[in-house]
Amino acid sequence: IFDGSISGSVIGLFSTITIDKNLTISGPVGNAITLTTGMQTRALSITSPFMVSISWINFSDNSSSSGGAIINSGTLFLSQCSFSNNISEVNGSAHGGGAIYNNTNAELAVDHCVFTDNRVQPKQPLTNTVVFVRGGAISGNSMSGIARGGAIYASQPGDISTCTFYNNRAIGTDIMTSGQGGALYTTNSGGTIGLLFSTFSENEASGNGSNSSGGNILNDGDITLKSTIVANGVSVAGFENFHTTGGFAISTGGNIMDDWSNSSITLDATDITGDPLLQAPTVINSSFTQVLPIDCSSPAIDAGNGTGAPATDQVNQARVFGSGIDIGAYEQHSTAPSVTASSSSANICIGESTTVTASISGGGTGTYSWDNGLGAGQTHNVTPTT
Repeated sequence: IFDGSISGSVIGLFSTITIDKNLTISGPVGNAITLTTGMQTRALSITSPFMVSISWINFSDNSSSSGGAIINSGTLFLSQCSFSNNISEVNGSAHGGGAIYNNTNAELAVDHCVFTDNRVQPKQPLTNTVVFVRGGAISGNSMSGIARGGAIYASQPGDISTCTFYNNRAIGTDIMTSGQGGALYTTNSGGTIGLLFSTFSENEASGNGSNSSGGNILNDGDITLKSTIVANGVSVAGFENFHTTGGFAISTGGNIMDDWSNSSITLDATDITGDPLLQAPTVINSSFTQVLPIDCSSPAIDAGNGTGAPATDQVNQARVFGSGIDIGAYEQHSTAPSVTASSSSANICIGESTTVTASISGGGTGTYSWDNGLGAGQTHNVTPTT
């Protein structure tokens, strides 16, 4: 446990720390310290069969061929950690993992962590495993070369729950290489990846036009979706949001996508086609992670499948507000404004006056204005004072 007196400090490492015992590493709550090697090597190597728990630690500016910040061969639990600007420079048989490389048969659980601007650079795709990821914000990560999964390449069964994936990219670097799965690439491994109560938006797959697909998600394995938003993806081959090339994709209800074309998902009657009306990424309630809030008029409100939902959303608000659970990682806790108006006199003659009173409820704060209904100029000597 790091002493609170070093809150917010940056600790430079000259070599990788190898962990070969069960260990808990806790940084100062609310003001994490940062571990960096200055791009010289990775920060941590966790060996089998040991169990390691890490919380409130930032990993920044680390670099290695497999796992820019961490390589895990044991059991790793991460909570309230952030990973930024870590790089895997892949050579020969090295496997990538801009932030974390999780070895075969290793176990990884991620809770309310942030992954930003981590990169995998040529030549091979990231080949790590994912067990459980919850409450994370994953944005601005990229893989280039033979790019599979800009943020996550999932080759083992597990769940991704209450997470936001935004602006991640899988980039084919030349005419011969393609990018597939801007945020997530899954491959068949004899198990199922579950996408639960999460949001995917504005992720991109680019490169060789004939093969670059799945702007948000490319599924080459087995995948299920529940109460998840998939929208605004970008893909050269035209499969902007979700593309299935192998295995199966099944909805268990309450999802929304602005375009289900070519997804090959077996849909549920409760799934919605439409714009989820996502807002700009932001931090709400001083939460550790950013979210993409839904507008208070979004069709995703109260339209999710709440079976098995966690008690809170990504920013630790109550998961249910209103008549049901919202689709996506964020639960909207405000409603559209309601405006009522009344006049002291229904009819007035020239030279007389009346008082009009308006009241506004719901919708939080905002700017409102009067309109006499006469268009530009607002004539007839009517001059609202508010």
